[in-house]
Amino acid sequence: MELSSEVLLTGPPEAAETRTKEEEMRTKFVMLLAIAAVCVTTAWAGWGPEQQITNNKTANDLRLGNGHKVVVAANGVRHVVWQGPVMYKRYYPGSGWTPDFQLAQNGGFPSIALDPNGTDIHVVWEGSVAVPGPHNKPSSTNHVFYQKCVPGSSGNGGWVGTPRDLTPNGYNCRAPAVACYRDGGNVDHVAVTWFVMDKDTVGFRECVAGTWGGPCYLVGAGGIEREANASISADPQARYGDAFISCAVWSGGSGVYVFRRQNGVWQPRELAMPDNPGTIDYYSSCIEVDLSTGYPHVVSDAGGGDPYGVHQIAHTYWDPGLGWQPVEMLSDQFGQIYWPPFPNMFFSGGSAYVVWAEDSSGVRGIRYSVGQYANWTTPAWLTSGHNADSPNVIASSTGDVFVVWQDGRAKAAQIWGRLYTPGSGGGMARPIAISQLGVELFPNPTKTGRVTVQYSLPRAEPARVTLLDVSGRAVRTQEIPATGRSGSFSIDVGGLNAGVYVARLVAGDLSVSKSLVVER
Repeated sequence: MELSSEVLLTGPPEAAETRTKEEEMRTKFVMLLAIAAVCVTTAWAGWGPEQQITNNKTANDLRLGNGHKVVVAANGVRHVVWQGPVMYKRYYPGSGWTPDFQLAQNGGFPSIALDPNGTDIHVVWEGSVAVPGPHNKPSSTNHVFYQKCVPGSSGNGGWVGTPRDLTPNGYNCRAPAVACYRDGGNVDHVAVTWFVMDKDTVGFRECVAGTWGGPCYLVGAGGIEREANASISADPQARYGDAFISCAVWSGGSGVYVFRRQNGVWQPRELAMPDNPGTIDYYSSCIEVDLSTGYPHVVSDAGGGDPYGVHQIAHTYWDPGLGWQPVEMLSDQFGQIYWPPFPNMFFSGGSAYVVWAEDSSGVRGIRYSVGQYANWTTPAWLTSGHNADSPNVIASSTGDVFVVWQDGRAKAAQIWGRLYTPGSGGGMARPIAISQLGVELFPNPTKTGRVTVQYSLPRAEPARVTLLDVSGRAVRTQEIPATGRSGSFSIDVGGLNAGVYVARLVAGDLSVSKSLVVER
């Protein structure tokens, strides 16, 4: 069957009606089947060469996995932040990396997020502020600083104004993290969290439509592990909350806790990963929302009661009908990973990409796994043979996967990276055609007002194609009736902003995605 070229994808669907528990379970089962079909046939198999990103006499450090240190813009520009002190550089396709740029002389623990427009960036970091000390002697405390950047076509410029102090209250703040999203009302949010050492709690502050609200502090945190908290993620569709914060707690009911904001109200903290005193303790956390479902996922390093002893990489997620799921271990076996592995995670296309540092037989390198919902690829080495540490991963909607880490093979640790690019011959193995489910887009990239969508199905059944923007929001939807196994139709993209979109084809218990680049 071929649909008429005049068939258009409609606008964003209205909010779905509340589903019954049985429908929730069926949806989850369908999703598990689809993910399992992809994960058993997909692995990271071969990469481009390792690339040294920094090359100077200063020891550079990515440190914690709670906040992202790298993002990839819709135009392919890569942005990386690190400490030593607060440093930054970007990569332009065609011209390469810019020189190292000092963003702040006094500070560390930076985190970066991509603006919902797909090109601008937002950076936060911990910076020292002078304050009066005992006996009128000068002292210092750490605040959280923020700055936005609107990048140009070259160089490291585009920084807007001067850094803003988000915590002008004298509290001693540490290790901030930032997340950005555009809500259903087309309003942009910049959400920041951090650990408050004085109060042993978590702070939060948000910029909505360009206006910063005041800081708030989430009660009931208690005993927070100060080296690796807190982490933040967001769901633009606010299906089960719009903002999610995780943190590891060492005392007073230890484990990994999650705070969830729903309808503008922070809910009581939820225990996502319970400790088993003397056997398993959790020392860090990284939280990410799967934008295909709205479910929050957490990864952490689980130690055997000794922060400097052996660890495993743990994962869990929240299900709306069943709550937080049992913890699963992604690493091969207990006894290989030594503190600090600092796991980091990013979601793209319905899959989670997890990286961590691992020590095996005296060799420290970076390992990774891909999947979710109890279906993960076997952990594999991304680097080995040298002192690699503190990895960070990003996956773009075009299929690129980029990992950065700090490397101690030289006297002063430097930042290295490795890139997978679809079709380059040196990256991730593509899924084989299990189901004959497929979607193609022509032309791609497109500068015209219409794009042809060609699809194939394993059997004649109802299907749906949804076009998602960079924040995961549906901007076009087309239902396909059960009258044929293949066909085509056209999308009107004339009213869409320039950027990268994802066309997702869902048929029964299977799904497949394809990126679309709209140029203006």
